[in-house]
Amino acid sequence: MLTFLASCKEEANKRQESDDMSELEAVISVAAGDMMQTYNSVMMPTFFNMGTISIDEASKVPAIILGERKGKGKRVNVNNLGLFSFERDSSEVNFVVSYQNDFSTEELEFETFMVKHHDIKESIESWFRAQCEIGDCRNFNWSNEYKSYLKLNDKKLKN
Repeated sequence: MLTFLASCKEEANKRQESDDMSELEAVISVAAGDMMQTYNSVMMPTFFNMGTISIDEASKVPAIILGERKGKGKRVNVNNLGLFSFERDSSEVNFVVSYQNDFSTEELEFETFMVKHHDIKESIESWFRAQCEIGDCRNFNWSNEYKSYLKLNDKKLKN
């Protein structure tokens, strides 16, 4: 009986670890300082890394990755911070906002980011606003890490 209970406890711990999304793996697609092809009307390079967070082999979610410049194709561990979204033409655009440990060694929460790093939040929003033709991008919105987890899980469940 004890063996059975011990094995159940180990299985429960393994399941929690696999569903834990506090640290995710991202692949850099646009390094900070490079041009982003889909947003280039002003020809202004990004000041943040862009990439994708892989949920599994088939699911990739676009991400803004705060931290030091990393080369294109580099795999980095990131922490979930929140969700940045806006409307472009008639479609909704979503980016999971994440950060590397070189951006903040302490665990950073959405509310703290919005207060302590308000300048970065405003700069990201301004960068995307400048890259769109007048009136093409609107309704910029920032949501907490729970909303980004929902976006990540939504992508995972659809595939």
